[in-house]
Amino acid sequence: MLKTFCRSIPGRSSRRIFKIHFRVTDGLASWNQGDFLVSWHEGETTCERVEDNQSINVVELDINTLTALMMGYKRPTYLYDHEKISMEYY
Repeated sequence: MLKTFCRSIPGRSSRRIFKIHFRVTDGLASWNQGDFLVSWHEGETTCERVEDNQSINVVELDINTLTALMMGYKRPTYLYDHEKISMEYY
């Protein structure tokens, strides 16, 4: 399950809250598909399904790309440059 996986990722040590909104597709496991808000605060990672999306910046990707990103296998810029993630990029 995506929520369990995200919570297992070590949190950032910053005191500020850092949030990313993901729109995930998964052709094999429907429970991983949808919008998720992942946040880090004081070393703790949280992941919640978002039903009523009000976020402006959404990172759209499939479950394989999310796994590579969260495990540190590929950097976000690499995934963006190779069209594995879709988002507003400033």
